[in-house]
Amino acid sequence: MNKSEAEYALILADRVAVGAIRSFRYEDTTLRLTVGDGPQVRYTPDFRVIELDETITFVDVKPAWYSRAARRVILQPEEDAKIKMRMVADLFPEYRFRGVGRRPKKYGGGWIEEDVGPA
Repeated sequence: MNKSEAEYALILADRVAVGAIRSFRYEDTTLRLTVGDGPQVRYTPDFRVIELDETITFVDVKPAWYSRAARRVILQPEEDAKIKMRMVADLFPEYRFRGVGRRPKKYGGGWIEEDVGPA
């Protein structure tokens, strides 16, 4: 677990403590994205979160940076991570997928949380 993931795990633990979510686990699920006879592609999100309504949300912690074009801090996952997150949202509509990243302190700090939906 890297530093950002450890910091987000503390946030999730706080959410469990106050009753905002039921539970969470770190890297305990791997989803197979292979369709047909294609190459084996797997996706292991950083966290599996069980919401109060029993919905499963998979969370990936990614870098965040300020985009001059967008005029805001945005998540910046690697290109393969973007593709995988979109694929899993398409292949597994029964789950929710979310990218999160730490906003730089000079832009207000805190965390950005963005849901990833089907393409």
